[in-house]
Amino acid sequence: MAHQGGVLATIRRALPEGRALADEEWASRHRWIVGLIYVHAVFFVFYGLIRGFGLIHSLTEASVVATAGVVASLPILGRHTRAIVAALGLVGASAVFVHLSGGVVEVHFHFFVVIGLLSLYQEWGPFLAALVFVVLHHGVLGAVVPETVYNHDAAVNRPWTWAAIHGGFVLAASVANLIAWRINEQTGSHLHQSEERFRRVFDDSAVGMSTVDPEGRFQAVNQAFCEITGYTEAELLVMTPSEFTLEDDVVRSHDALALLLSGATQSLDMEKSYVRKDGAIVNVFNSLSAIQDPDGNVVGVAGVTQDVTDRRRAENALAHQAFHDAVTGLPNRNLFLDRLELAVARSARHHNMTAVLFLDVDRFKWVNDSLGHAAGDTLLRSIAERMQESLRAGDTLARFGGDEFAVLCEDVVDVNEAIVVAQRLSATFVAPFILEDDRAVTVTASVGIAMANSAANRPEALLRDADSAMYRAKERGRDRIEVFDDEMRARAMSRLETEAALRHAIDNGELRVHYQPIVDLDGERVVGVEALVRWQHPERGLVPPLDFIPLAEETGLIVPIGSYVLSEACTTIANWNKAHRDRPPLAVSVNLSARQLASPGLPNVVAGVLVRSGLARELLCLEITESVLMEDADTSRDLLESLKRLGVTIAVDDFGTGYSSLLYLRRFPVDVLKIDRSFVAGLGTSSEDSAIVSGVIGLAHALGLRSVAEGVEQPGQAVELGMLGCDTAQGFYWSRPLEPAALNVWLDEQVVTISSETASVGTGPSPDLA
Repeated sequence: MAHQGGVLATIRRALPEGRALADEEWASRHRWIVGLIYVHAVFFVFYGLIRGFGLIHSLTEASVVATAGVVASLPILGRHTRAIVAALGLVGASAVFVHLSGGVVEVHFHFFVVIGLLSLYQEWGPFLAALVFVVLHHGVLGAVVPETVYNHDAAVNRPWTWAAIHGGFVLAASVANLIAWRINEQTGSHLHQSEERFRRVFDDSAVGMSTVDPEGRFQAVNQAFCEITGYTEAELLVMTPSEFTLEDDVVRSHDALALLLSGATQSLDMEKSYVRKDGAIVNVFNSLSAIQDPDGNVVGVAGVTQDVTDRRRAENALAHQAFHDAVTGLPNRNLFLDRLELAVARSARHHNMTAVLFLDVDRFKWVNDSLGHAAGDTLLRSIAERMQESLRAGDTLARFGGDEFAVLCEDVVDVNEAIVVAQRLSATFVAPFILEDDRAVTVTASVGIAMANSAANRPEALLRDADSAMYRAKERGRDRIEVFDDEMRARAMSRLETEAALRHAIDNGELRVHYQPIVDLDGERVVGVEALVRWQHPERGLVPPLDFIPLAEETGLIVPIGSYVLSEACTTIANWNKAHRDRPPLAVSVNLSARQLASPGLPNVVAGVLVRSGLARELLCLEITESVLMEDADTSRDLLESLKRLGVTIAVDDFGTGYSSLLYLRRFPVDVLKIDRSFVAGLGTSSEDSAIVSGVIGLAHALGLRSVAEGVEQPGQAVELGMLGCDTAQGFYWSRPLEPAALNVWLDEQVVTISSETASVGTGPSPDLA
């Protein structure tokens, strides 16, 4: 700003009032400008309403502008004062326009338009007033209420920097207009003196300045312009702008000069790119004004040039970030969908096919968890590079986040060609990937393919279909290629319908909790129950758990379902115990899903349920499957310790089917090992299963844990479990899962003798699951 102030002082010294306008001419121009202020005021009322501002707000904004017009019309004020007030009215109108538009960048050009109008006064005062107003408006309001001035982050974060930039543009535009005016005004004996003064302002300007003659050749350039282009003054004076304008901008640049030289317009602004003498590309903003002689003939064009390369580079970087993945540099989902939409439209016109391949890296989570996220990112970059090399020139590879990639293949003949592309992609995973520490990692990929051959194929639907095919590949063993077909579509539609119905079921109380008794094998006493969720569909009846629990896990609906089961089970058993104080209290077991375990607020949820239900803490057993427990052993241990501090019992469900080590089993604060039903089913018929069950029971007792067997259906199984020393068991041999009313009847028919030791069990990987 200090430099700009010095330039202003130079302008004032170099360009005094010159040949003053006659009073009549000045009054005519002044009335025209004041009228224009009033027109803006009326326009802002309607524009404010259109933009959604209220009538009062719009009238207030308009009245501020109109007030400037009124003050500028007061005859008691002198010419100079009225001109300054009118100038403030015009730039004030620009400020209101910017505010009502929401700070849109393009609306800021309105300031430059009104700066051109101020040249009608043929004096420097209005320009100075406008410059001060713009800097204060952009700086102060930009810092206090940024949304009224700017709509982009760069300016919002640095309002005074952008105020200085805009002030520089206004200064440059003012100088350009003053130069054009003075060229037209100077005659006779003042010509030499005027040119000398102009040269001083011209050379001292901080922005590039130049003039060209009617043939388009440079007449004058200042040092700043030479620095922007890289050419010397002598070199530029024998050149035209087109000679170092980027080829893509030559036509636009030539058309702009033609408009100005023909008199079709007095001034215009444009962005373009120059090729510097050293070959570098520089982005510039040019403010151009026609130079006229006293008779009104155009004798040249004056230009003010600002280097905006850094700003353009920052804007391009932001645009790239919006449409590209930060880790691999590949297009992201947004850009992929945009290209897919265009590809589908082209396929419909040209009657060919488009293929979408959805790829997921198998076992990538293991790499991230075991080697760290930095190694995972390195692996992703290596995968992206290999796949990119295997694709055709026109194919698009994108990363969707995590370990998911998508490929767009246009102009494919049929699905077989898409399969060939998928096979090439899979082949890139054969060789190990070498990470930064020279560690070799081998991973595979599951690929799903969906085909489009008409405009009716929506991009999102194609991605969904390819994703479904990829999950089918996962289900069938991974490292496979699957093509989406009608069967998958029907399955996907069924899943969507089931998901919608399940959400409805949660909201409308269609879920039920059934209870399967847990029996102490020493005397077959009932010591507890396991809570299992069921879905009572209004049309389909009782829906089997396997028909909706996996979907609930995948969609996250298992979390509200699990919370419902936990609350309902604790409340039901607490009420039963209160109603049967003459009997030993029943314990209740509730399964926890992987989604629930991932929630850091789970201990608070459990504590809240215990308080609200009134169930004794030692009577609640929480079951976690072995596989879920071992997905993140350290996190699981911390969570289990938090739950144990509540006083509840912890059980490891489906023990023997996962991959837990004795080391981790000793570290986990668990109380119960539950033997999976697949081993119990082989008792009496399979010596291997009998050995496994015996080993699990022995391991549990050696670690001070209780053992529980599930899925007991034959009396021989119960007898053998008792002989092997198993503590408790459950299964159809004693009872199927029962509704609360049926459970009461069943319990009343039993001889209930519950010892002080309580057991607990579970059946599946989520809070419901048997």
